[in-house]
Amino acid sequence: MKGITPVIATILLLLITISMVGFAFVWFSGMFSNIATSSENATNEQLIQMNQKINIESAKSGNITVRNVGTYSITNTSLFVYKNGVYQANCTWKTLSVAPQATITVAAVCSCNAGDEIKVSAPGGYDVDSCIAS
Repeated sequence: MKGITPVIATILLLLITISMVGFAFVWFSGMFSNIATSSENATNEQLIQMNQKINIESAKSGNITVRNVGTYSITNTSLFVYKNGVYQANCTWKTLSVAPQATITVAAVCSCNAGDEIKVSAPGGYDVDSCIAS
């Protein structure tokens, strides 16, 4: 009987160790899976934003037209107009989004005078142009 007790103790210690290693493996693999998924989502979001680029086609008094030169659509809430460095909160766009290679025009409530510097920013960058008389 004295020889059986150390064998049972050794087996119990091995079972406890194996179960703890299994628990740690499952916990760490789940944690690394979540990290990998969130990193992939963040990378995809950054790629989309980098490919939402615009060019100002024309900046005339009361009529600013912008072309999406990127590869992803841009929503009108992602486009911001600045006149002489000042954000223009009253500038609203006539459509909700602009597809790649399409144009979008700002509503007439946003006006500029000849010589004003117009800057339109999008998630992937911005473009600057001078307003001309219409």
